Amino acid sequence: MEDVGPTTAPLRESHFVLYAVDALIRLHASFKKWRNRRLTLQALSDLNEHQLRDIGLARDETGYRPLEDSEAQLKEKTTLPRKYGAVFHV
Repeated sequence: MEDVGPTTAPLRESHFVLYAVDALIRLHASFKKWRNRRLTLQALSDLNEHQLRDIGLARDETGYRPLEDSEAQLKEKTTLPRKYGAVFHV
């Protein structure tokens, strides 16, 4: 009968290494996601309200939210005449 004990120990150790590598990869991915989110929020905080509206966002208590369609259309109607120096009578 063969001794199976020594041949299974390296297999278990390699599984442990794979689990450790997998955990490090997941940790690195989580860190990258957090860093990208932090940099995005920092860049958004540098924008004024007009710039945020231009990209379809608005500030609120919890952070940033997309503008509603009606808000975006209203903004477009009210800023176009001033932007291009035209006067429109409706």
